[in-house]
Amino acid sequence: MRAFATLLAVWAATAALPLLAANLVVNPGFETGTFAGWSNQTEFAIVTNAPHAGTYCAQCVATATRALMQDITITPPADGNTDFVISYWYLKTNGNVRIWSRWAPTNYTGTSITPGGYNPAAPDWRQMVYTNRPAAGATNFHFEVRAYNGATVRLDDFALASGGSGPDPNIVVTPSSLIFGTLPPNTVHTQQFSVHNSGVASNLVITAITPASGAADHFVVLFATPVALPPGVTTNVPVIFSAGGVPNTNYAATYSIASNALSEPAKPLDFSGSCAAPAPVWVNEIEADDPGADDQEFIELAGYAGTNLLDWKIELYNGAAPTNPPYATHTISAFALSNEYTADGRAIGFFVLVPSGSSVVGDEVATFSTIQNGPDAICLRDPGGAVVHFFEYGSATPTTFAQAGTPNDWTALVDTSVSNTTLAKWPQPGEWFNAAWANSTTPAEYATPGGPNIPEPAALLAMLAAAAFFSRR
Repeated sequence: MRAFATLLAVWAATAALPLLAANLVVNPGFETGTFAGWSNQTEFAIVTNAPHAGTYCAQCVATATRALMQDITITPPADGNTDFVISYWYLKTNGNVRIWSRWAPTNYTGTSITPGGYNPAAPDWRQMVYTNRPAAGATNFHFEVRAYNGATVRLDDFALASGGSGPDPNIVVTPSSLIFGTLPPNTVHTQQFSVHNSGVASNLVITAITPASGAADHFVVLFATPVALPPGVTTNVPVIFSAGGVPNTNYAATYSIASNALSEPAKPLDFSGSCAAPAPVWVNEIEADDPGADDQEFIELAGYAGTNLLDWKIELYNGAAPTNPPYATHTISAFALSNEYTADGRAIGFFVLVPSGSSVVGDEVATFSTIQNGPDAICLRDPGGAVVHFFEYGSATPTTFAQAGTPNDWTALVDTSVSNTTLAKWPQPGEWFNAAWANSTTPAEYATPGGPNIPEPAALLAMLAAAAFFSRR
């Protein structure tokens, strides 16, 4: 979790950038329900008919040239080196509309705000964006949009600001929440969401994605730098959920997606996930590749004492053919795990399944004759068919199997064809189901079917293993 938090801190430091200056337009979206701050000609009205955003917009059905205007004071005066972004949204069903604005003094560079042509057709809301650099000393901007004879037009969400991009309230985040479900303890899972610019602002930038509330230390958003989103462009953002090591715990967090769009509030994004209770039964040790004829193979399950394994099922999958059904299946007969070892206050028992071709003495003989060497997978299902432990060996990344899904436990290791060695979980204190896999390579770590996989001194381990093995048979 410490490394997880460090990654979050590094990301946050690189992702944050200053946002755009405040919108200088008064009552930019007419949300006062009036023309406060504006001077308007005849035939403009405040309406609630499908505004671009909020509740209100301005509408004009022009029988002559009509104009909607606002004079904006620039304080402090323009310095001659700073860009200003001017924008507004419009929807017109017919006729002509265009910006017809000016700076005082009148000199500026950039996009014309007295264009020779008219706005493009806009049967749906569309944004016009202009970037100007007014001359030093400019103290006023006259914001005017004209509708011409025969035009029917709606106007909304005007903006004037220094620096950055104009407003683009059409940022679309999909989905608005990510549900990671329940993961085994100390595992991670990655999903992603997308951010899309469905407007026309050419210089929209997603500036930061930051935690707003909740268990942010369990979620990392992989968004290392600000991302520019031209019109119609989508960026995908991965999110990693870490289940942590506290069983039966739910986690939720809300993140905020900020942009340099003036009239677009920060978008919330919700994450949720849970840490499951440790599995009551798990694959604990396998021998899949012993020297010679592979006649010492076994699969050892471990679990909480008292668990009845009646109708639990073991499925073996071929890693080279993940779309195929299991190459072997065995349903366990009635067998109750007994108290054979105590770890961290829990009584642990063991069950050994041996292929029909194995010389190892086990608790039950399998309906299959051998176990493939790997890369392959072992799926353990409870009597209801739910996957409890799905273990893949010989693969650095999990494979998705058509009939069982993606393993929740995997290792790049395989059992080695060395006498008396196996592939086994080697637990640290507090770990059993979640323990890492390792190859047994020393006399103190040799195969222990029916006993704990703990590197004790050789003599003590041999005594423990022998006592457990013979007392239960």
